[in-house]
Amino acid sequence: VFKPKWDYYYLSHSKFSHTINPKSGYPAKNELLSVSIIAPTAMEADGYSTMCMVLGLQKSIKLIESKNNLEAYLIFINEDDELEVYTSEGFRNYLIN
Repeated sequence: VFKPKWDYYYLSHSKFSHTINPKSGYPAKNELLSVSIIAPTAMEADGYSTMCMVLGLQKSIKLIESKNNLEAYLIFINEDDELEVYTSEGFRNYLIN
């Protein structure tokens, strides 16, 4: 099941996520702009995509690479303020060129 998540908006030139970080109680703030997850069920895809939006890029990549049943496509802002993409190996099978 494919579950995309594009979870942010801009306010006064700052990016805010509608995903709430349960530790802080505030919107998640990190470099991730979009998370698309392929998982065995829609519920798992939704849960993992939300988790990734809170974890941020590096922790999300580690999580995805540790799970045999997850594939991901992550869009993020790099240190040069440019859009960049991380694609898990298995997700590439679903991309159309």
